[in-house]
Amino acid sequence: MDEIDAALDFKNVSIIANYIKEGTRNPQFIIISLRSNMFELADRLVGIYKTHNCTKSVTINPNKLSLGILDTNANIQPVVKETEKNDEEIFTEIIQAVS
Repeated sequence: MDEIDAALDFKNVSIIANYIKEGTRNPQFIIISLRSNMFELADRLVGIYKTHNCTKSVTINPNKLSLGILDTNANIQPVVKETEKNDEEIFTEIIQAVS
C-alpha cells in the first residue's frame, strides 16, 4: 500500500495503523509511509535509499532495537543492517523479510 495515510490526520493514521496491526489475522503487508505513527506499529522496517549511484537498504526489527538485542542470525551483527544491492535483490529481501 503506497502512502495510504498521506491525506489523513494523526488520529486517522493511528486508527488505520492499529486496524492493520490488530484487526487482521496473520497479515503480511508492505506499506509505504512517511508517517511515524504508521510505522511505529510495524514488526519490520525496511528503508531503501540511493547514495553514490548505488541503491542501499536498511532493515530494522524495531522490537529488538528498542530492547538493544542483537540479531543472532547475522553473526552477532546489530539489528540494523545496511547492504549494497541492486533493486531486484532488495525487493527479494523485502519479500523474504515479511514472509
